[in-house]
Amino acid sequence: MALDRSIVIVNEYTIKNSSGSGGSRGGTPGAYVTRYMARDLATEQVAPIIKNSAQAYITRYMARDNAVEALVSTPAVDDGSDYVADSYALYDDVESAAGMGGMAFANGDVSLSDSELHKRADEIQDLFDEGKTVFKTVISFEHDYLKENGLIPEDLDIKHRGDYRGNLDQLKLRRAIMSGVERMGRMGYDDLRYVGVIQVDTKHVHCHLAMTDAGVGTIMPDGTQRGKISPKMLNHLRRGVDASLDIQQQVRSMSSAVGYERRNVAQYMRKWAYLTMSKESTPQFILSMLPEDKNKWRAGNNSRDMRRANKVVRSLVEDRLQRKDSPLPQVMREINNYATINRDSICMNRPHVP
Repeated sequence: MALDRSIVIVNEYTIKNSSGSGGSRGGTPGAYVTRYMARDLATEQVAPIIKNSAQAYITRYMARDNAVEALVSTPAVDDGSDYVADSYALYDDVESAAGMGGMAFANGDVSLSDSELHKRADEIQDLFDEGKTVFKTVISFEHDYLKENGLIPEDLDIKHRGDYRGNLDQLKLRRAIMSGVERMGRMGYDDLRYVGVIQVDTKHVHCHLAMTDAGVGTIMPDGTQRGKISPKMLNHLRRGVDASLDIQQQVRSMSSAVGYERRNVAQYMRKWAYLTMSKESTPQFILSMLPEDKNKWRAGNNSRDMRRANKVVRSLVEDRLQRKDSPLPQVMREINNYATINRDSICMNRPHVP
């Protein structure tokens, strides 16, 4: 199939009105990036998923740890209501740690942090306000082309909107689009800057790009920057994408964002389950041995009903006292020192017996 049918590109552009208010096709391209292009549910995240570019992406997982500890420390009632509420709290904490991080890519960065995405969007808005033309470009990919290039499973059958979610190798495709845009930028623009997202909420995979030439660019007779992308430049874009995918054919899978997130969620839920069991199983085990009569529930009770529970508790205490972090050795040293000092004192004051 011809490359221009496998990779279909549609472009429109917006230019600031001469009156200074609005634009020919919208006057807020910065908001277009954050509110439409990178909107929730339309995109998928690619790690590292971070909120601020200065922070390590481990911050996202630290948030999970904190949420896990909160789950363990909050006792659940019999009807499970606390568990459900805390499960939603865990999800909210994880999501708030990421913001819009991982949803978009840009010049030299395959996964923008939340703060970097807003910074790039503000930059596009500022350039527009200065009179630069902003391109709103959509690149659509034919299903068989995605399959031939190993971007989706060979047996994937798209029946409903959003079926591509979790099945598309986001990282490979992002890298390819970045390669194509940068190749086009070198061939025909002074300083092409862009933000892109790959959306998977429809029955076809498509990439939205917001681009602007921060340099002089091609000036039209009316004094504005050229807004149309020539067929030659579109071919550079397509060929750059295709060449990059061809190079990446040897790599089986570079990214599956949803699968990555599922593995992390599973990992931390297993940790939560382990911590819960380790903290609650021993008390539950002891309770199962106690008699129904709560008046007998004391360590000094030597009745037959309390023998097993006393034995288990004694064993647990001895086990913990023998651990490295146990205070027992220090206590024993102090007792020994006290006994030694008193023994020596008594011996010194004892009259000599021949």
